[in-house]
Formats: sequence, C-alpha cells, structure tokens
Amino acid sequence: MMYTFYEQTIFLGQFILLGMFIAIISDTFNIIFMKKKWYHIILEIILWFILIVFSSLFIIKINDGYLPLYFFIFFLVGYMLYIKLLQKKYYHTWECIKKQKERIIDIVFPIELFSYIYNKLKKIYLSIKKNIHEKLVNKKRKKLKQEN
Repeated sequence: MMYTFYEQTIFLGQFILLGMFIAIISDTFNIIFMKKKWYHIILEIILWFILIVFSSLFIIKINDGYLPLYFFIFFLVGYMLYIKLLQKKYYHTWECIKKQKERIIDIVFPIELFSYIYNKLKKIYLSIKKNIHEKLVNKKRKKLKQEN
C-alpha cells in the first residue's frame, strides 16, 4: 500500500511523539522507583514488556502494520529530542513536586476531611457495637426467662 507524502509526514510525527512518550514513561518509572532493589529489575522488565506491546498495537492501529525502517529512526529522534530538550525540565518538575509533596497532599486530602470521615465512621462503629451488644443482652435475658 502506498501512502502519500502527507500521510507519511503524519506517521513520522506520530513516531516522534511515541519515542518521546516512551522516554517520559521510562524516566517516570526510574524517578518513582529510584532504589535499585531486586523487584525494581522485575518491574522494569514488566514495564518494557508493556511498552513493547503498546508500541506494537500503536503501529498496527496507526498504519496497519506497515513499518519502514525510517520509522525507527524517527522513533529514536523522538527519544533523543526528549533526552536533549525536555529531560532536565522534567526532572526539575519532579523535584519541585517532591519538595511540595506535603503541601500537595494537604490540598488533595485535607485534614478536616479525614477528621470528618473518622468521626462518622466512629459513630457508625459505636452504633453497630451498641446494637450487637443489645441483641446479645436480650438473647441472654430471653434464655433466663425461659429457664425460670
């Protein structure tokens, strides 16, 4: 199947974006799981397996499996563009998020909300406990009445 120059240009742009996307996902994974432990290697293998499946499905969906060699070149161009132009800014953004983590958590999960939920759950628990206790006491009373 022959694609027009316009369609191939769109494919190239999509492959550049795919390369940038995979680089961002890889960096995000490495930022989140910085510690080099045994499970990090297993998780990284799983991540790359998922990325390979995602990329394959992307290729099949975008251009029906048509994959000329220069698409890989543009995939690598996208990866390199991210590394050269955006990676430092991306890491800087993550550092800012880490510094502001407590503030962000306070905004997303305010302490007032948790205290409200805690108080409501406590009331529900006490109510259930009281009902169960009353039922048990009533059962014992009935048994005592039946025995007498």
